[in-house]
Amino acid sequence: MSVISKLTTLAAAGGGGDAGYILDVAPAQGGNASFESFDIDSNDNVFLGGYVGNYAYFAKGTLDGTITAGRTVIENPNSGVSYQIREVHLTPSENYLAAGISMYSTGGGERAQLIKVNPATMVITDIEDYTTLFNGYRNTNSRAGRGMICKPTSDTDRWLSTTGWTGSNIGNYLMKYTANGGGAAYVKNSTIYNTHYTRKIMTDNQGTYIYIGATTGVDPGNGGYGMLLGKVNQSDGSGVLRSEAYSASGGAYGPMQTQIGDSPGCMDQDNTHIYMVGHHTNNASSGPDGMYVQKVQKSNLAVVWRHMIQLTTGGTPQYLQGSSIAVDANGNVFAASTNNNPDGFRPKLVKYNSSGVLQWVKGIGRTNSSHESAFQTMKVHDGSLYISGRTQNSSRRLGFFMKTSLDGPAAGTYGDYTIVDYTNYVQDYLAMPSYSTNTLSMSNDTLNAQDRNISKSTDTASTNLTSV
Repeated sequence: MSVISKLTTLAAAGGGGDAGYILDVAPAQGGNASFESFDIDSNDNVFLGGYVGNYAYFAKGTLDGTITAGRTVIENPNSGVSYQIREVHLTPSENYLAAGISMYSTGGGERAQLIKVNPATMVITDIEDYTTLFNGYRNTNSRAGRGMICKPTSDTDRWLSTTGWTGSNIGNYLMKYTANGGGAAYVKNSTIYNTHYTRKIMTDNQGTYIYIGATTGVDPGNGGYGMLLGKVNQSDGSGVLRSEAYSASGGAYGPMQTQIGDSPGCMDQDNTHIYMVGHHTNNASSGPDGMYVQKVQKSNLAVVWRHMIQLTTGGTPQYLQGSSIAVDANGNVFAASTNNNPDGFRPKLVKYNSSGVLQWVKGIGRTNSSHESAFQTMKVHDGSLYISGRTQNSSRRLGFFMKTSLDGPAAGTYGDYTIVDYTNYVQDYLAMPSYSTNTLSMSNDTLNAQDRNISKSTDTASTNLTSV
């Protein structure tokens, strides 16, 4: 099998030379593709994880825009199954990649799993050291969710969370692994309110706390969905929670709702702050509706600043749903929305400085505005911003990977892509819902593990570079 790649180079804003590129990746395995997450090693190799069709998919390349290898993973037999890589992170010594995977099959239900990937060979191994099985975890209702993981702070400690179970056994689960074999060291159930759905978990650099970003309903403010941030002590599972508070009126969804982005890149951190992105919706006839960005103190979860970007064209507010966020060494914050108006399905990329002052807003997407693109994860590396996600070419979605300068790309047309400056069309809101602090209850629990056969296929990469 082969991987077909197309590279488009970008000019820097202000005419400062080359700002980077956009890379399309079409795995040979048929079906829609997406790169949900990625990580970069010390030699500037990039490892991308996502899916193509119902297959989990890995790709390996270099930061000059070359894809060198790919691998698909699927349950065998492959009827009625769907696997997706949700997150991928290198261990500190880079001896392997830890990846979170979500799995569904008619025979095994819905499960979440943590796996290992050899970065040199791209060979995939279950965290229990199986080579032909995945030991997926689910509750008694055979329900799980997406396998969300923390970037490891050591070569042995590994953390897996799920997006939430539904049914009679409601709750999210946090699992810690410290060695191969024997299953998780402990399992904590972090049920909040009626139910909640984890979008991201992160561990701090000291391995002291886990930060959980989630969305929930019913919200503690008596109706509606809310955006949550939990802080969990890794040693005993104790913690605190911060969330919006809403009016009781407004029906099941409340008069307004603020949800964290439904993508692996919806949170980032530095030494002292957490950064979150999502969307705020007013369910009444009018009101702000857009991408929601906030900066929060790690120490006490206090909000430092928060903004909401709304684009208005022809007097009509456009819906923007935040998907991914990243912060650079100077505290500048980059946030992206998914496929939203104006101009069809062109994601919007926003930059704030460390004080929360808006710098620019740019749309990046297909020249054919009816073809959608979506940004799932962003990272700042060696003075550039990298973005993974998906893009559309005719009727098929392809894996997307982009490099741009921290000043953003210049407006213009680059091959099949168009970049538009929207900075003068932005409304930036500051007045947002109030927050409340609650105790985060974590209880001990057990989960069912079930081995499922897997098959793996290798893609041999070929590239087609188109410079502009």
